[in-house]
Amino acid sequence: MNCLAIGYLGRLIEPVFRSWLYAGFLILATFISLLPEYYLDHYPVGLSGGACAMFGVLIMLKRINPQIAEEFTEREITWGMGWLVLCIVLTQFDILHIANAAHFTGLFYGLITGAVLINRSRFAGMIRVSFVLSQLLIIPATYLISHPVWNGKYYWYLARHEKNLNQRIVYLQKGIELSPGEPKIGAELALSFYQTDETPFRSWEIILNSLNNNRSYDKGVQIARLIWKQFRSDEQKEKAVKIVMDIFGSESDAWFERLDLNRATIAQADVPLPGNHQSTAEEGLLFLRQSDGQTKPIKPSDLFAPPVDPGSPQSAVEGVTL
Repeated sequence: MNCLAIGYLGRLIEPVFRSWLYAGFLILATFISLLPEYYLDHYPVGLSGGACAMFGVLIMLKRINPQIAEEFTEREITWGMGWLVLCIVLTQFDILHIANAAHFTGLFYGLITGAVLINRSRFAGMIRVSFVLSQLLIIPATYLISHPVWNGKYYWYLARHEKNLNQRIVYLQKGIELSPGEPKIGAELALSFYQTDETPFRSWEIILNSLNNNRSYDKGVQIARLIWKQFRSDEQKEKAVKIVMDIFGSESDAWFERLDLNRATIAQADVPLPGNHQSTAEEGLLFLRQSDGQTKPIKPSDLFAPPVDPGSPQSAVEGVTL
C-alpha cells in the first residue's frame, strides 16, 4: 500500500519538485515522521510517514497548480483523511497496530513544506531559507533518540556496560525511578546492592517492590529466595517479613507462600500463615526441585504467578516457567 501511494502521489509531485529535490523531500519526510514514534518508545518501520507527507504537500500544491488540482481532487483528500482516521480506530481497538504518530507527523511536515513552496509574499525567500536551515534540528533529535535520558531502560543499558559497581547502582536507581514497571531494572539493582550490603535489606525491599509491579516475573521470585537465605538470625528474618507485609499488605499471605519463606519465622512475627487448603488431587501434583543439595517439594500454588496487573504491560513479559 505504501509503494502504491508513493507511486501515485510521486507521479504528481516529482515534475513540480524536480527529481533531486523530490528525493531529498521523501527521505527527510520519512525520517522526520518516524522520530515521534521513537520518542513514544515504539519501534516503527515503513514508508507510510513519507507517503503522508506527500499527501500533505499535494493538499497545498493543488491550490496553485491546475494540473495537480485536476487529478488530486477533494475526493482523494476525503479518502486520504478517512484512512488516517480509520488507522486510529484500528489501533485503538487493537485490530492492527499502526504508527499513527508517524502518519500525522508526516502529514504536518508535508503541509508545512507545501505552504513554504506556495508562499508568494515578500518574505518568501527568508521563509524558505529558514525552513531549509530548520532541517538541521534533525541532528539533536537523532542524538536524543540514541540517548533517551527520559527512559529508564536507557540507564539499564548504561548500567550493563558500566564496570564500576557504585556507578552501576547510580544508573539503575535512576532507571527504576523513571521506569518502575521494568522488572529487569529492579532485579539488577537488587543484585547490585546484594553485592555491597552485608545484610541485604535494601536488595530485599527493591526486589519485593519489583515483584509488586510485575506479578509474573518469576526470575524475581528466584532472586528474592536467594536474598532471603542471607538473613541468618531470627531478628533479621522478622524484619524481612515485616517488609513483605508493608509492601504487599493484604496479599502478604499469598506472597509468603509463593516466596517460600520460613514458616517458623513468620509465626514469630505474628503474621497469619496461608491456609493449607490442598485437595487430594493437588497433593498428587507436587514436584521436586534441587535446593542447597536437598530436595524440596513445590506446591502447585508456586507454579502460578498472581494475576497480571492490567496497568503494567511489562508485568506479563516474563511469565512463569516450570
